[in-house]
Amino acid sequence: MSFGPRGEVKSRALGSWGRAARFRQGIYRLLASSFLPPQKERWQQMQEAAKSLRRQDKWARDLPFYMPWREFSASLGQKEPLSLEDYNRLLGPGGDAPPWESSYLGPILLAQAEVVADLQQAYLRAGLHPTFPHGPDHISVELEFMSYLCGQEAEAWERGDTREVRRQLKREGKFLGGHLCRWLPAFVRRLEGAAAPPVLVKGAYAAWALTCHDYDLARLLDAELAFAPTIDEG
Repeated sequence: MSFGPRGEVKSRALGSWGRAARFRQGIYRLLASSFLPPQKERWQQMQEAAKSLRRQDKWARDLPFYMPWREFSASLGQKEPLSLEDYNRLLGPGGDAPPWESSYLGPILLAQAEVVADLQQAYLRAGLHPTFPHGPDHISVELEFMSYLCGQEAEAWERGDTREVRRQLKREGKFLGGHLCRWLPAFVRRLEGAAAPPVLVKGAYAAWALTCHDYDLARLLDAELAFAPTIDEG
């Protein structure tokens, strides 16, 4: 974070954090796509998106999610997408590594229902009214929601609206701490134990690394912005 002489956020810092939010938005969207049923057209779009994001990632080289992200993006280099047989064996209903948060809460139906209800409320509070062909607690839905929040954060940075930035950061931190950061480690272990193809293991690990980073980032940035709510063009 860069501050002016009176503790004000410099416009250069706003632009830098806005670009970082756009980059994170893109990675979340790419990761969300990687856990959907395989389609050749989607696979090609993912490969193009990964190339575009790699051209923007120099600023993140010293961050803990950088190497997992790079390894995941490299795994997209294979010519064909994950086979439907492998997908169903691992991520389909009854698969070895279920991609639903509620699957990692044990057999307590009340806890599962509470998580699903909390997710639906989070989407509604953010102004979204999505449909859920895979369920509101599917990993792709949760990652796509984080992509949306990062996009909202980026727009606020670009407007210089630090109050709105803080609002989005709070949403991100709450969502990550209450959901993705809690169950992604178990999902990674399931994929590893099931000898899943590298693209899935590396994608899950990259998602885990990014969400852990962003959970801390959201809290730290929010705390710093509390003392620097205005912009200095200097």
